[in-house]
Amino acid sequence: LSIDAGGICVATGGITEITSASSNYAVTNNGTLTHNDGTFQITGGSNQWLRGSGSGAYYNLISNNSSTLGMGVGANLSVANDLTINASKKLGFVSAQYTLTVTGDAIINGTFAPTTTPTGAHSFGSLTIASGGTHNATTGTTTITSKNSSNYGIEGGGTFTHNNGEVKVTGNAYRFPIGATYYDFTWDTSSEPCYLYS
Repeated sequence: LSIDAGGICVATGGITEITSASSNYAVTNNGTLTHNDGTFQITGGSNQWLRGSGSGAYYNLISNNSSTLGMGVGANLSVANDLTINASKKLGFVSAQYTLTVTGDAIINGTFAPTTTPTGAHSFGSLTIASGGTHNATTGTTTITSKNSSNYGIEGGGTFTHNNGEVKVTGNAYRFPIGATYYDFTWDTSSEPCYLYS
């Protein structure tokens, strides 16, 4: 899908599935993307990257890509609701510095950042790392701005690799997993106390 400068893509409120790529890019947005509360799913086994300097966030975004890099972040990326990496699938960074902002839940069933270690700022409403999932965190700051339906800021039985980065809590989450290892952890909210849950 290529949205040229001045072009407008009004997406379905259902599922838009991208199954191929042009010169490695599954979506190039240099125009305007209107998400209509719909879902973009990137499905394939070869390079499928996302890029563009246009306007408009994705609403729900799903990586169903199993290539070495996975669904590739090729520009600063914003997701207005949830980001999901399916089991055995991946999301990676074409260049380490790109930022990632997810207003809702980031749900890691597969692998986040399997190759290049990210360095840009990452922000999630909440972060769920399922059993079998792996989250390779940015060396910068991962900000947790809210909580999931179980009141967790970070939840799950998967693997969290801190990469000497910071986790910063600014929202109303108060549950965090016992046994997790962070490098720097900053509690920057007065709305809730912090509890550790198994």
